[in-house]
Amino acid sequence: LPKIMLAGGGDDNSPTCRSRLCVTTWGDPVLDAFGQGFGILSGDDIVVRLCLEVPGVTRLVFAGAIDGILTRPPEDPEAELLPVWTPGVHFVAEQNVAIDVTGGIGLKADRAALVAAEANGRVRCFVVNGRHPDRVFAACTGQGAFVGTEITAAQTTQRQRL
Repeated sequence: LPKIMLAGGGDDNSPTCRSRLCVTTWGDPVLDAFGQGFGILSGDDIVVRLCLEVPGVTRLVFAGAIDGILTRPPEDPEAELLPVWTPGVHFVAEQNVAIDVTGGIGLKADRAALVAAEANGRVRCFVVNGRHPDRVFAACTGQGAFVGTEITAAQTTQRQRL
């Protein structure tokens, strides 16, 4: 499943919008200027630059294995889906460092909020369950029933990392 998707669209006359391009990104190894050899550049960081610098981008969609941002880790029976998240809303961010070395859902939420703030409403940001193609489609196009979390800009994050 793609981790991060960037969907272009709208009325802009740029090639991104004319083609309704959807770019999928992942993190990449990069040379480390600090003497450690290499590091991993998170796809979450790459997508911020793409959203803010590529003309015509209107949607940022993170597609993962859960329905969106949850109030608690997904295995907690009391976990609830947050339909909208802003950086002042508390949630518990759990990261499995064995498979995600670049920040987990917490970094995705932070980067999406940054895009939402810097793009001044031009880019809408979402987290959806990528195992449901209809949800990915709805988040990318605005068509169909949306299930997931929309991330909007606001003040500081109050999140716990486990």
